[in-house]
Amino acid sequence: RYRFRDTALQTMAYDRVPPRHRLRLHCRVAETLRANPAQARASPPENVARHYRLADDPAQSKRWLGKAAWDAIVKEDAPRAIRHLREVLAETDTTGECRGVNCALLHVLGVQLAIAEGNGSSAVCDIHQRATRLASALTSEMTGHHLRALWLAQSSYLAKGDIRSARTIGNRLLDGLETDARATRSVLGAGILVHRMHALSLMLSGQLQQALKHYDISIKHYRARRHGILRFAWGSDQAALAHAHSAWIHALSDNTAAVSYSIRRARQACDRFDHAHTTAHAISVIALAALMSGRQDEAFLAAGEARAIALEKRWPYWTAWNDVILAAIEARSSPRTAYATLEIAHHRYLATGAAQLSPLVHTLLSEAAANANHPAEALAQADIGLALVADNGCALYQPELLHQRARALFGLKRDADAHNALRQGYTAAAKTGANLFTSRIMRTRRARGRQQHEIYW
Repeated sequence: RYRFRDTALQTMAYDRVPPRHRLRLHCRVAETLRANPAQARASPPENVARHYRLADDPAQSKRWLGKAAWDAIVKEDAPRAIRHLREVLAETDTTGECRGVNCALLHVLGVQLAIAEGNGSSAVCDIHQRATRLASALTSEMTGHHLRALWLAQSSYLAKGDIRSARTIGNRLLDGLETDARATRSVLGAGILVHRMHALSLMLSGQLQQALKHYDISIKHYRARRHGILRFAWGSDQAALAHAHSAWIHALSDNTAAVSYSIRRARQACDRFDHAHTTAHAISVIALAALMSGRQDEAFLAAGEARAIALEKRWPYWTAWNDVILAAIEARSSPRTAYATLEIAHHRYLATGAAQLSPLVHTLLSEAAANANHPAEALAQADIGLALVADNGCALYQPELLHQRARALFGLKRDADAHNALRQGYTAAAKTGANLFTSRIMRTRRARGRQQHEIYW
């Protein structure tokens, strides 16, 4: 056995080996690494793939690159998984049966890019568009390839705050589940995945009780032994996310007991697998639910926990998400100084390509400005948030935006406009079932000195 200490000398010796012998030797090395368990454990799959590529065996090279990508996914090394998946896609034929393989690979690549860069990133948008085009080229009927591509597209639209597009895709996927059993059978946990994602689009569009029904369906059909593996190919454990988002809905519905129960179940689901991205994702949502329900200490601890994981793993989306929550907590105690912190956190969040939290951030900025006695700025932030809601269909925060707009108008001595905004906010909150917002609006209404019988709305 020879070992070279000088790279130039090794290159010279390698070049002196005749090409046909070189191919044979690379093939023997690859087969030796495969056959010897000790060697296989010591040598990563991508090393075997490299020898097969140098042995001019593209089929085995692709196979082992796929193994390397899956090994990286299981070890939660998203950058390495992305690198190998791109190598496989670059080498894979785009005709015939390989199109189906490419479609599945694009979905896995899109999920890993979403973990590494955020669902709203341009890279994820590019992948879901490629996957959708490829799936459509295969067949016009709903298949597993369509389901994967559309699910990835829906997750991207949700992160970017385009709730109308996300709901359209969710309705199409639900129809596909009911009309085409092949799509359901070919994707493990298809119903769980579709209902869980569609529930989020319903919640953000202000349909809280309908969203909760879809989360309940996902939780009811979830089996840890069977569906726990979904956390690898689909980014996170679906039960943990369903419970965490249920806590968010219960917080908006002002159901304190249900919030505590859902948070406890979400944490239990996170502990079941000790999957870092599941934990970061679910705990980030728990932090927001705690913030909404007024549990600032719990929100602070959860946001700090999730942010620490996101920083360690270099996940910018969840880092920025929790920066927003921590800034919002600070704004409650010191609105004058925290306003700028909240703006900086929002810019970092937008830099990931996401905008789902933007209406909430403008609500928080408006509230901070009003608390700091800057009603004009508070009104401007509320109007920006309302314009976003009208544009993207994220109606969840409309009642609270109208509430903050009313507070700003009261500060500007425009009482008639303020009472009108309160009435609109109350109507919107009652329609969505967001009891948290209705109670806040009523407290502000009573504080303004009108008689109870005058609150005709």
